Amino acid sequence: MFHIYTGESKGKTTASVGLTVRSIGAGNKVLFASFFKPDGSSEHEVIEKLGATFLRYTYRGNFFKRYDKEEIAQAKKAFEEFFSQVQEQAGGHDMIVMDEVVYAIHMGLVDEQVLVDFVNKHKDVEVVMTGRDYPQALIDVADYVTEMTKIKHPFDQGAQPRKGVEF
Repeated sequence: MFHIYTGESKGKTTASVGLTVRSIGAGNKVLFASFFKPDGSSEHEVIEKLGATFLRYTYRGNFFKRYDKEEIAQAKKAFEEFFSQVQEQAGGHDMIVMDEVVYAIHMGLVDEQVLVDFVNKHKDVEVVMTGRDYPQALIDVADYVTEMTKIKHPFDQGAQPRKGVEF
């Protein structure tokens, strides 16, 4: 089935990591592809230690950076190469997690139909995607859509992200 974790609040990646742990605990093989996350995200190291296949896309920083036209072209090429790697390695896995992949759509690096086609091609495994503002086309093909809603967050009071909690 296809899962989406979305919303403005903390918890999207945390939920996908929880599913990864649960799936590995059940003896499944997991491919965890991290998109646009900066170096130092604590979950990356533990995911590999648990035995998941871990892939990480980076292009000059993370999804908070604004790119000019030349950088967008370079980032698009880098994204296409990375996404090809994800597609090549997807076979043989019981779960495919694509953390923060939706930002590639927002940045103009990939058309949403490419991700819809990916989901449709992998109906025999659990596909998990995280990130904010999913397009309706992906929501329409999802089996699970969970929206994280912020009621209160320390960031609102100026708190800085804490290693091991926010990243």
